[in-house]
Amino acid sequence: MIKETIYEIKWSELLKWDIAIKHNKSHHVLYQLCGFHHLYGSNVLLYIGSTLRGQARLKEHEWWINDEYDNVKVRFGSVKKVTDWDKQKYSKGFIKNDKLIRGIESLLILAHQPAYNTKGKKAAPEAKGIRIFNTGKLGQLFPELSYTYFGS
Repeated sequence: MIKETIYEIKWSELLKWDIAIKHNKSHHVLYQLCGFHHLYGSNVLLYIGSTLRGQARLKEHEWWINDEYDNVKVRFGSVKKVTDWDKQKYSKGFIKNDKLIRGIESLLILAHQPAYNTKGKKAAPEAKGIRIFNTGKLGQLFPELSYTYFGS
C-alpha cells in the first residue's frame, strides 16, 4: 500500500471573470473555470489549472473565454498539508511548492476530466501518494480523492 500525504484545498466562492482577474492572491495556487458546455449544461466545470506562473496564466485563457456562450466564472484554491486529520491540524502557511502543486493539479484533472483540459487526463504519476480533501466552495469537485483510487 502506498503511504499517502493528505492535503486540503480550500476553494473560494465563484467569481465573475473580470473580478477574478483582479482578485487572485498569492496563496491561490489552483483555479477552476466554470461555465456553459453544450453537452453538460450551465455552470459546469470546464477547466482546472494552477497559477504557478502567476496571474498571467489566467489571462492566457482570455482568448477563448471571450468567445464562450455564457459568462465564465473562476474559483480559486489554496493548499495546506493536513498534519493530523482527527485533530484538524494543518501545516502553517499555504503550500506553493511547484512539484507538489503540479501533482495535485494533475490528480484533480485525472479524477474530474474537465471538458477543456487536454493534458493530464490519462496518467498522473507525479500525484503518487497524494490524497486531497476539497473544502470550502468546492463546486462540482469530489470532496475526497486520491492517487490510490484514481491513479491505480
